[in-house]
Amino acid sequence: MLFPPAGGPIAFWQHRAQLLAPAEAVLHAALNSVIAEIIKDKRLKVVGEMLASISFPNSGRLIHLMASGFPVAGAYPHTGVLPPAERVATSTIEDIWRGSRRVQQNITADNPTVIDQDLAAEVYTLTTDEVKKAWLKGPYSTTDLDHRLGTCIPNRRFGVRQGQKVRCIDDFSSSGVNATLSAIETVDPDGLDRIAVNARGHMEAFISSSSSRSSSSPFAGLTRHTGHTESKLVARLCDLESAYRQLPRAPGHASLTLIAVYNPSSRSFDFFEQTPLAFGASSSVLSFNWVAEAIKFVLLKIFHI
Repeated sequence: MLFPPAGGPIAFWQHRAQLLAPAEAVLHAALNSVIAEIIKDKRLKVVGEMLASISFPNSGRLIHLMASGFPVAGAYPHTGVLPPAERVATSTIEDIWRGSRRVQQNITADNPTVIDQDLAAEVYTLTTDEVKKAWLKGPYSTTDLDHRLGTCIPNRRFGVRQGQKVRCIDDFSSSGVNATLSAIETVDPDGLDRIAVNARGHMEAFISSSSSRSSSSPFAGLTRHTGHTESKLVARLCDLESAYRQLPRAPGHASLTLIAVYNPSSRSFDFFEQTPLAFGASSSVLSFNWVAEAIKFVLLKIFHI
């Protein structure tokens, strides 16, 4: 790929973003309104060109799903970048739809006297915060849901204390939603060994003396450029805020992503419709890691980070 003489990859893609801005506007205007809100700051045309320029596998399908929503259940699409591993579904979407009344009855049958009221209050407050951020719609009653979606599967939300914070978990396993997911790939997050090898490689390349390099080092026998004489190695951890909430789920799977939240005030359950990826759904792990792999490819192959 050719870059402007006075620039580099950053300048080039900033220029492409400006040229593609009208096409981005047309794309976003045609999106489902719920999805458009979730990805309103995403430049899909630019990302699509980036991925195509480095021959990222199935880039067209990935961009399509970012614009139309990722599946929650059923057969997950082949990414071409995640490690192979077969996951067999143990039930179908039709199976859990047939049992939807039972799932609703099991949730609402919980005895309020055995629920941690303080924890439940914190979970409900966090849930209403998500409504304000447009990550959830509601609250709805079961009658409301019947009118909105017909047959639907609620997933129980509960809280886990982590230090001084409470983390909300949506149980897509008890509802049976996770059992409907089949896939031929899995995720393989980087462990400490890969991070250590990465750090060591950068140390040997930029700051370690030639004499301290082992004979097995890929930099053994090489002389460092004088421009790196005073180099210092720095690192930074980037944590993507509310990562799952930045990607949409397929509108056709709205009936599978409802969450049931205990309301301490009414001592009953309220129901909410979740529009982005759900924390607790197995499919969300695959979807987010697919996007994360794309980001990693761009950083490595275009920006050489």
